[in-house]
Amino acid sequence: SVLEKYHEGILVSSGGQEGLVFEYAVNRRVPEVEEEMKMCDYIEVQPTSAYMHLWDSLPGGELDIQEVIKKIIRLADSLGKPVVATSACHYLRPNLKQYRDILIQSPIKTL
Repeated sequence: SVLEKYHEGILVSSGGQEGLVFEYAVNRRVPEVEEEMKMCDYIEVQPTSAYMHLWDSLPGGELDIQEVIKKIIRLADSLGKPVVATSACHYLRPNLKQYRDILIQSPIKTL
């Protein structure tokens, strides 16, 4: 409800591997994935290597992840949502993870 209230002027992403769109695409039915996508201004997908931690939990491993990514792209296209290919570049060098973790744990200041 907060996002709906302040959505004007803010670009909302689906997020990558930890976002609800990806989770729903793996575990839920198409209408639920589409409903989650409706709030997003654009949809993110990442390379299959970003989802390596899931390979063992899916019967088809990397091939299943590829199919999920294709499903996300198809659904986004059907809803007229742009798709952006992103990566986990904040982990390009080991020390960058430390900086990102600090930023993520920083309290959000309100105006």
